[in-house]
Amino acid sequence: MRPPARSVATTIAAIGLAAVALGCASTFQYRAVQSNFMEAAHLDNLATVDPLSESTAEASYASIVTELTPEKIAGLDPKLRGNAWVIRGYSQWRSGQYAGAVTSAESGLATDALGPRDRVLLTLLPALAVDSEVKVAWAAKLPSLTEADYAPLGKDFATAYRQVTKARGLYDQSTAPSTKYYVAYQEWRLVNDWQIVIGTLDRESEVSAARAGARAAAETILGGKFAVVLDAARESIPKGHPLREMIAAQSGA
Repeated sequence: MRPPARSVATTIAAIGLAAVALGCASTFQYRAVQSNFMEAAHLDNLATVDPLSESTAEASYASIVTELTPEKIAGLDPKLRGNAWVIRGYSQWRSGQYAGAVTSAESGLATDALGPRDRVLLTLLPALAVDSEVKVAWAAKLPSLTEADYAPLGKDFATAYRQVTKARGLYDQSTAPSTKYYVAYQEWRLVNDWQIVIGTLDRESEVSAARAGARAAAETILGGKFAVVLDAARESIPKGHPLREMIAAQSGA
């Protein structure tokens, strides 16, 4: 299986992270930070579906991280802090600051009066950071992985998938459909990445016991065949929804 042409984008814009419209403006113009974040996500999304385009958003995400410091988040209206940690953490993820993204998720989850949507997104974030780290490590081993190469990658994928499951476990009656669709999209993306990585294990062999064993072990953790889990994640997003269209673009379906 071929590696994807690029890491897939966040599609964060689809879940409306800039929807907070409270009147307490801070000295560093938090609304402007939100707007910059949404614009960066929009550029990322365009690059995801256009094979001739490259995202120019990484620098914007890095700038947001520099601007939206923990100290400045602490100075915000308490109602804004959870959303601010989401923006900081997801910007760290998209600018390659994976350890920082996990730290921001932990800080955000410890925030008082955290909203249910932000709790789901912050719980999900470490899975996204781990997935991205795995892909960096995987790319360094291509074109073919040995069993020893794959072992830590498989463990990390399993950890990330359990984190996605944990995020889904937070759903309740107040969880917006848009949040569920976003988590489903990221579940699809993670499982698809895992399947691709396994496909490069012992790649020179047409029939590989190592590849078959890795696939069987992964499907035990997933609770089903790759195709079934991928289909379930995709089908949980309505047809015509932008995230469903993203999956179609990324899978070539």
